[in-house]
Amino acid sequence: MHVRQGAFALAIVICGGMTASAQCPYGLNASGQAFTPAGGNGSVVITAPPGCVTGAPGWVTLTSSATGSGKGTLTYQVTANAAGDRSSPIAIADVSFRVEQEAGTLPGLAFIGSMAHLAAEENWTTAFTIVNKDTISAIARLSFSGDVIDPGGDGALTLPLAFPLQTPAALPVLAASLDRAVAPNASLIIDTAVAPALPVLVGSAQLMATGGLDGFAIFHQIATKQEAVAPLETRSARSYLLAFDNTGGLTLGVAVANLSVETTSIPVIIRNDTGAVISEPGAAISLAGNGHRSFGLADPVLGFPVTADIRGTIEFDTPRGGRISVLGLRFTPPNNALTTIPAIANVGTNGGSIAHLATGNGW
Repeated sequence: MHVRQGAFALAIVICGGMTASAQCPYGLNASGQAFTPAGGNGSVVITAPPGCVTGAPGWVTLTSSATGSGKGTLTYQVTANAAGDRSSPIAIADVSFRVEQEAGTLPGLAFIGSMAHLAAEENWTTAFTIVNKDTISAIARLSFSGDVIDPGGDGALTLPLAFPLQTPAALPVLAASLDRAVAPNASLIIDTAVAPALPVLVGSAQLMATGGLDGFAIFHQIATKQEAVAPLETRSARSYLLAFDNTGGLTLGVAVANLSVETTSIPVIIRNDTGAVISEPGAAISLAGNGHRSFGLADPVLGFPVTADIRGTIEFDTPRGGRISVLGLRFTPPNNALTTIPAIANVGTNGGSIAHLATGNGW
């Protein structure tokens, strides 16, 4: 962490102070957990034989017993943090479970942008790449928000995270939001850890920083090894437009994220390829604060079936005083290859270009 102060430390004595060995086998479900400045409740699942977990210091706020045997959960409470980033290990024998907490005050912290979609666990992973474009170090604060279909709903989304550019940990860090220092001109890579036995989690990511950071995310389908990119949406536009082609077996998936803390209704206008409006009057998508929704555009229940088997555009209008981000994802038969469809933003421009095209020789 960039700043370390007010650290937590928790020592769990295993087997009367002995280090882990064949006499005292044990296991943890994660290598650490991160918290927002507000603090909160945390836990670590410990597997140990009878008599191995014998106690904890009294100055640490434990909310469950520090003794036991077999598989159990040690829970603890993190208080609010009004100062800088802080981080410290919880010692369980010779294994470190690190508790970290974001700064309550971080000078220069500002919203950078959002990634409208992520997918993790089950058959999916998402890799986040953050790049520091400045010549000075900066703090990146990456936060995750869920979807109503997730087990935890559409609030803060806790993900198991790995850091491939650092010394790999055997277990992931659990976090819904975390701070990381990024050196000048350096990159920060954060992957969601593979968890195939768990249900899929979907949502969005938001980036705040103390400097000129930028980036993107790549979500990856484990079984097919197909990938697509979710760019960091830094524009704040009056509306966003997705062009769609649902003909010939093609399908457009849509992800929409509400970046406001307030529940909002996002007006939707659908047009066919002649420009005629074909959506119902008052069509809209309702999202909770920091909420997310992903759906097949022509899905008869979750989407807009009027878009089936046609081409056209769908416009998402930003609510007054709000902010949203939008991403399209095209599925192409027969193997449902993934292609990102970027949103066209209603913002001023000085022109632009398409950096690559290919035709002929199989393209």
